[in-house]
Amino acid sequence: MDLASTQSAISIVLGILTIISLIYTWVTSRSRASAAEIGKIHDRVDLLEVRLTKIETEMLHLPSASGFHRMELAMTRLQGDMEVLTERLKPIGAVGDRLQEFLLDQANKR
Repeated sequence: MDLASTQSAISIVLGILTIISLIYTWVTSRSRASAAEIGKIHDRVDLLEVRLTKIETEMLHLPSASGFHRMELAMTRLQGDMEVLTERLKPIGAVGDRLQEFLLDQANKR
């Protein structure tokens, strides 16, 4: 083999090694980027799991539909009781007004 053919063979081998190195770099950089993206996705999933757990915990303290209906009925009964109480207090308020007028009249007569 002469020097020119040896240099040509070395050039071809170096070119092939360069191409292989380029392909390797391209593939591994994509896999690292994919791993980073997967890591970000895992972090987001972990965050969503924490948020979902908090929501579930808060939901445990809320009344069920039947419990809410019972509270609504109780509030309706309470509203009716308050209306009755308001009607019963009106005469007492009127007595208080008449008493105040009487006392003012007595004070003015002196």
